[in-house]
Amino acid sequence: MGGSYGRTDRPLSASLAARVIGDQFPQLRGLEVRPFGAGWDYELFTVGGGRIFRFPKRARARAVAPARDRDDADRGRRARADGARFDWVGQPGDWFPYPFNGYRMMPGAAADQAPLTDPGGLAADLGRMLGRLHRIDPALSPPTPDDWEHEPGAEITAELVDVADSVRPLLAGDLLARAAPYLAGDVPAPPAAGPASGLWPQAGRPGWPGRTRSAA
Repeated sequence: MGGSYGRTDRPLSASLAARVIGDQFPQLRGLEVRPFGAGWDYELFTVGGGRIFRFPKRARARAVAPARDRDDADRGRRARADGARFDWVGQPGDWFPYPFNGYRMMPGAAADQAPLTDPGGLAADLGRMLGRLHRIDPALSPPTPDDWEHEPGAEITAELVDVADSVRPLLAGDLLARAAPYLAGDVPAPPAAGPASGLWPQAGRPGWPGRTRSAA
């Protein structure tokens, strides 16, 4: 996976993750635990090479996790995309204060690790899947705890600045120009629809080469 994004209020090492997992799932005790990657809300560790355990990085991510897990499964079904099925559900404990979960690794290679022999084909596949995903009515999603998505966006703005150097090379032309103020922290809060929101329908068109010079 890519780099670690988003702040954490509970740093987690591989040895601590192994202790947390082993305490709650004795059948996994003694298996090698290694860092796998991190996203905005979660840190991930492999367990025994064939399992991934996912730990919330902060209290807000933990509050959203149960609804997000249900929502992810529903969106995956609607987008006709395979997704993880949680086989282990951990509870808060002395060593880690938030619920966490684990699932068996899906076969294949992550898109950022697989040989890129057909960039246009990969982009078209991703575009079609994301297009289906973004056509799902947001009203079908459950409300988030404490209605947090309507809070001021200062935290999101700060996190965008933190990852700006990783994001800029991924954007081209007009998309980069439109995103620049947000990546520089010059805008108080990001818009409801980000600069890349118009990209997916274009990416799903046959023959799209995998990059764009315009968001239109």
